[in-house]
Amino acid sequence: VQVGRRIYEVLRELGRGAFGIVWEAQEYMDGASEGEPALVAVKCSVPSSQPAMDGAVFETIVLKQLTEALPFYVHALPRVPRYFGHSIVDGAAGKSAVTVAMTKLEGVPLDKWLYGVSEKTLMKINMRELLDGPLPDGKHSSYSFVEASAVATALLLQISPVFAALSGIAFHRDISAHNFLVKDSPVADGISSPDFAVLDFGL
Repeated sequence: VQVGRRIYEVLRELGRGAFGIVWEAQEYMDGASEGEPALVAVKCSVPSSQPAMDGAVFETIVLKQLTEALPFYVHALPRVPRYFGHSIVDGAAGKSAVTVAMTKLEGVPLDKWLYGVSEKTLMKINMRELLDGPLPDGKHSSYSFVEASAVATALLLQISPVFAALSGIAFHRDISAHNFLVKDSPVADGISSPDFAVLDFGL
């Protein structure tokens, strides 16, 4: 698939939502491999209405402007996807596709990390079962108050610079657990301090 001036080989699906599908892809320049091709994320949206189309295009603008602002917010650099390019292709029946290429962030969604189940399962699960837990692979009741406070502090310290950089561009209107990624880091002094990132600027 070609996005802007770059060519990517799609490898696998990373996730999908109401606004599109995100793929893991391998980058090639001018159709030829240059050293070790980098893994990137390619998001393809096929909006069903003009307002949705405007939103998909606006996401590319926000990502591009945020990427340009990030050098002034060094601590935000690893916490947000960086824009590589985008394309808008007219399709059949008047439907257009917006494709954007960006850095691939590592980690699992915060809600899955917390509860041990996917976002789709969370929508169907009984609330008492969710709150009383613990669910398999979830973090419910697995942290002391001090440990939980350290994780919450890490989240705020790591993500605040992203919103400082974003504040002059747009407001993120979907700050929810499934739009944060968490990557566990080695335990130091008995306390885990995960790495966090924020994504999905479609709203």
